[in-house]
Amino acid sequence: MFVLETFALGSLLFAGGRLAFRRKSAQTESSQVHKQTVLDATDEPKQSQHALTQARAKRDLRTSQVALGLAVAGAALRMPVIGLASLPVMLLVFAPVYGGAWRALRARRVDAQVLDATRVSVCVVMGYTVIAALNALLHASSQRLFLRSEEELRSTLHESMGLNERLACVECGGIEVQTPLDQIKPGMLLALRGGDTVPVDGVVVSGSAWFALRFAEDRVAEAKLGDRIAAGSRILDGAVSLRVEAVPETAVTLYGQLQEAPLKQTLLSRIGEDTGGRMAPWMIAAFALSTPIMGVNRAAAFLTTSFGAQMNRLSPYTARQFIGFASHHGILIREPLALELANRVDMIIFDARVLDHPSARPHAAGLIHALGLMPQSSTDASTLPFGIFVMATSEDQGHRLADDLGLDGYFIEAEGGRRAALVEGFQLGGRTVCYVGTGVRDAAAMNTALLSVDVREPSDLSETQAHIVLLDPRLRGLPGVFELAKLFTAKQSFNLLAPIGVDLIDISTTVFLHFGLVYSVLLSYTGLLSSVAHAKMPKRPPVALPKAPSPPKPSEEEPRRIT
Repeated sequence: MFVLETFALGSLLFAGGRLAFRRKSAQTESSQVHKQTVLDATDEPKQSQHALTQARAKRDLRTSQVALGLAVAGAALRMPVIGLASLPVMLLVFAPVYGGAWRALRARRVDAQVLDATRVSVCVVMGYTVIAALNALLHASSQRLFLRSEEELRSTLHESMGLNERLACVECGGIEVQTPLDQIKPGMLLALRGGDTVPVDGVVVSGSAWFALRFAEDRVAEAKLGDRIAAGSRILDGAVSLRVEAVPETAVTLYGQLQEAPLKQTLLSRIGEDTGGRMAPWMIAAFALSTPIMGVNRAAAFLTTSFGAQMNRLSPYTARQFIGFASHHGILIREPLALELANRVDMIIFDARVLDHPSARPHAAGLIHALGLMPQSSTDASTLPFGIFVMATSEDQGHRLADDLGLDGYFIEAEGGRRAALVEGFQLGGRTVCYVGTGVRDAAAMNTALLSVDVREPSDLSETQAHIVLLDPRLRGLPGVFELAKLFTAKQSFNLLAPIGVDLIDISTTVFLHFGLVYSVLLSYTGLLSSVAHAKMPKRPPVALPKAPSPPKPSEEEPRRIT
């Protein structure tokens, strides 16, 4: 009785502490949810669905903790009734898994969810309450971890895209009023001080201030009476009254595209899911055939394997890490697949307007030099050498840029349709083209290229169809795109191979070392969580344009004109 009373008292104290902690956390989360609701008022249906998903994840985590407590208590006190009480609680956590398994079987398909549902059913039938509850806790914890990555990405995008600053201080009769950005109209007066971000284009009507564009802190200027300040600029010092000239972009569409981007498949994620789908029926068969030989406990280890199927969770998680990391440096990744394709690029075509931009000209020669030094990987050993070209509208423009910047050649095409046909011709000939443009007259060419980069001012957050948006006309982040691509592919390869390696270790230890199901469950989640830890981005910015090396002098050889 002493043991039972001690256990009950300890459980009561633990539950009380957890309840007090949750109340404090709930108050903090409530304020954060309220703030986020204000920011995302235009997207209420998605916010409601997200809140419901988060609530279910928290419920499943608490439920799995209760289930594991009951199962361990039943085993420790040798009271099977307590352990059996954990099964209904545990099955509540796995309800979505059973739903997915049922849909797969109705489609006459055996996948990873069928393996999971079978494994849990085996635990229920055989009375493996502790193993089942442990599995439920690990499953709920991993789900909560992946959902937390969605929260982190949402917060990161709000900060990097300036969505946290969608309230503006409007001067009204000598009083400053906080006003939602979507209610700002031309002619209104905004009060801006040091540290504020300018939400709209406007003209200074009083005061003076020093300001700089976002991602371009070295471009500092002073704004006085009558001067124009572009949206996205940051006030460094001083105070001004700004008369609004244009209705601000809300950036809701682009923000939504970036949020949905991690769910899109990549080449490696597709390989992993396809491999897992092909191996699942074989693992079911191995379980059935080995049960009479090894027993249910050991044979069930085959049901814990994934053989790449976990890419359906690891790939979105890794993509969120990279999208959030890159957005802090003015690189918006709309397609994670673009990062894998960037490793295959052997031809870069610039729109002449990008290289002729006043902000890009001082850095363009160094940029071309840096891109030319980057090692490019390709699966085809017979591909043409890596080349960098410019798409000009006239002979003089093309020749001047190619000669000044040391390009490999230039093309002369003014119309968007003809540019797209030219890009398509190169790709049909075996090239992998990256087109760097503005999306104004070259949208067709950007849509045709396997990899497209849309170069914009930091304040332009309108919708685009390009794979990557570069919010820096200086182009200094472009080499960083290719460095991120190499790192992303390396992490995705680890995501694919590490869990498969753990699965092979699991099967080997089960067959030769007689390990049981509990070890297999732990090994399975070890492979998953090791990939999650490896996918975390390093605390360093993407590689930018080198400052020390200077570009070589253009050779005396005439640049090639290609029409």
